[in-house]
This record gives sequence, structure tokens and C-alpha cells, in this order.
Amino acid sequence: MRMPQSGYTLCMKKTMRYMALLALWVLVGAGARAEEMVVTADGFRRAAQGPNGTVLLLEQDVRLQDGIAVRVDALAALIDKNSERVWETVLGGDGEDALYQAISLPQGGWMAAGLSGSADLDNGWHEGWYSDMSAKTDGWAVRLSALGEVVWSRCFGGSDWDSLRGLCAAVDTGWVLAGETYSSDGDVEGWHDSGALNVLPDGWLVCVNLDGDILWQRALGGSGADTLQAICALEDGYLAAGSSSSADGDVQSARAETDGWLVRLDARGEAVWSRCFGADGRSSAFRALAAGPQGLWLAAGKQDADGWLVCVNAQGEALWEAAIPAEGDMAVDVLVWNDPVWTLAGRTLGTDETRTWVLSIQPQTGEWSVISGAL
Repeated sequence: MRMPQSGYTLCMKKTMRYMALLALWVLVGAGARAEEMVVTADGFRRAAQGPNGTVLLLEQDVRLQDGIAVRVDALAALIDKNSERVWETVLGGDGEDALYQAISLPQGGWMAAGLSGSADLDNGWHEGWYSDMSAKTDGWAVRLSALGEVVWSRCFGGSDWDSLRGLCAAVDTGWVLAGETYSSDGDVEGWHDSGALNVLPDGWLVCVNLDGDILWQRALGGSGADTLQAICALEDGYLAAGSSSSADGDVQSARAETDGWLVRLDARGEAVWSRCFGADGRSSAFRALAAGPQGLWLAAGKQDADGWLVCVNAQGEALWEAAIPAEGDMAVDVLVWNDPVWTLAGRTLGTDETRTWVLSIQPQTGEWSVISGAL
């Protein structure tokens, strides 16, 4: 059975959501950031900084009937520096739709990536595998104008479950989208068959031009479960982060458990090197990635229930690792370089409550301290 990582989110009052968003925006120093994740009243969701202090917030709009979600759309809301709503756009169709990351565009407007389970949007959605427990989705990209109008909307994938989680500007033109694919047809080529009864995903990259047409795509991984959650552009390529349980194909890992996975790519998405990080008997995964000083990179995620950090150099060699223990299940969501430290934010899911927190991380040593909230 496929186990897509998606779910329903009930939207809180917009004023509460926007105030919480701006509070974290100040904490992480996002005034100089091109893209970021920010806290909302009910957890963390993707957002992007725009011109003149504006912020684009990504949420889900859930419609309930007798306490059951009957429609789940993506919600994009632009707010100004005074937390006033400028516009709000609901995007979606007859299935579950979500947008996970957005970036503002130099020419104006926005680019966002996520997933779509809607077959009625006339955007290239691929028919395929479906069950009552887990509906089929495509990776989904939407370009919005500065006023929130849809410039174009495209679905990418095949007949199985596909999603897009990360996004960055391409080295030359267009954008590169990162996520995972269970498909071996449609837009997907090079998918690695696990040979197992349960279909396992590959990490997936899709490069599109300014009109949303595919320039190239890459399925990366091996015979295990592989996924990409974040991607950043370099001068001559990209660095992507996620998780892998493979020990073959594009992945080198000696552990049986899931590892955190970094992949250095050239400008055409070909793997230059692939590195796995983790510990025997523990499940590890990266969710966020950010550049730092002197060619350093920090990948953040979780190891079992704890937060987890790995700092690497330009060759992908680990310089240090750090654990962030907490009472509960920790989720890492925000990672930015806020000179002279990295700033990390996330939430801990306890038995009776969800606690949000923000940490400061020293780049040379990995020492961290809590600057807001509680672990």
C-alpha cells in the first residue's frame, strides 16, 4: 500500500494566522530572505517573501460536512507588512490539493509547487491508481500573477502517486521542482523498480520553462524508498535533500534503515555525487536545506522522533552532526541563514499539545540554543 505524506489542515481565524506568521518572520530575520517557511496558529506552512514587505502564505482550505472533510483546496493569501490581507485565492478541484512551497519571481508574481488529486482542473492531470484510503495525486505547479490570478497550472506525473515538495529557480531559465514519484509512465522516465509487492518511490526532479513545459526530468534513487524534500540552486547546478532506504542505483548507503540523503546535481539534473547520513537502527530524513558561510550547507530533519542537523562542505563531507532531543515527535520546518547563525524553527507534537520553537545554530560547532518557544 502506498503511504503518501499528506493530510487535512483546519484553517484558523485569519487574523490569528497572520499575526503568528509575522511574529516568526521577525524572529528568523526573513526581511532579507527570498523564500521561507513560517509558523501559523495551527502549525507550520510554506510561505514566500515578496516585494515591499509582502508575504505569500500557503495553507489548505478545508470544507467540512458532518465533521468530515468533503473538499480540500490549496489556499494562497498575500498579506502586507502590516498583516493586512491584500488578496486570497483558493485553488483546486474535486480532489485534495495542496501547495507546499512558493517563491516570488523577479518579473512579478509567484511560483508554487505541491500536489493535486483533482481530475477536473484541465491542467494535464494523469488518470491512474486509486483507492478509498489513498487517492492518486500528481505533482502540481502553479504560476500566479502579482494579483493572485492563475497564469498557468500544470500537473506532472504518471498513473501512480506523485508529489512536489521543493522548488528553486533554474540555473538558466525556468524552475526546478523536487519531490517523489511512484510512477513509471506519463512524464516519468528512469523510475527504479523495487521488485517488491508494495511500490516504493523515487526522488523526482522536474525542470520547467517559463510556460510550465517540461525541459527535463530525473528519477533518482534505487530499489528502496527515496524522496526529495528540498532543493537549492548553485552556480552550476543544484543541491537536493531528502531521505533514502536504497543501497543501489543512485544511492550509496550501508544501513538498512532510512537515511538522510543529499544529492549534488549538475545543471541538467545529473547526479554529481550522492551522500547518505544516519545511524544504524535509526530512521533518518532531511526536510530542509540552507547555505551558510564559506561553502557550508546545513541539512535539517529528524532522526527517529528527535530533531537532527548535519553540516557538510561543498563535497558533501560531514563536518558535524547535532541532535535536538525533545519530549514528543519533533518536526523541522524552517531553516535559513541569518548571519552569523542558522535559524531553525519547527514544532514538537506532544501527548496533549503542540509546542513551537525557534533555535539559533552556530555554523562552526553546531551548538544550538532556544531563542523562542519550548522544545
